[in-house]
Amino acid sequence: MAKPVSYDEVVKMLKTNSGCLLDVRTQEELDTHGRYPKYIHVPHSEVAEAMQLPDSKFKARYHGDKPKAGDQIITSCMAGKRAGMAADALAKLNFTNVGVYSGSFSDWKSQQADPAKAYKD
Repeated sequence: MAKPVSYDEVVKMLKTNSGCLLDVRTQEELDTHGRYPKYIHVPHSEVAEAMQLPDSKFKARYHGDKPKAGDQIITSCMAGKRAGMAADALAKLNFTNVGVYSGSFSDWKSQQADPAKAYKD
């Protein structure tokens, strides 16, 4: 089971580029609610398939480098449920350093002083 990850841990990872924030929300949720400053978007229903793609196909489809099995990955959705499902899918594929952002994007949004500037493209 993936470990729960806090807002502060997500911020630290993003600032240090020490891992991958995997946002598993739908495209509609990204468009409606906003985005993280750095992330890879893979809808939760595609995670297992996406992580088995060759690196070049993953990059072409998801616009980011595919994480390796030992890389730090934090999964996030809107509130945490789908992030947990994505983490379970990653574990089945032998990804060993996976965390779930407990409050996910709802928590991220509530922590931002000016959410529109913090995460909108």
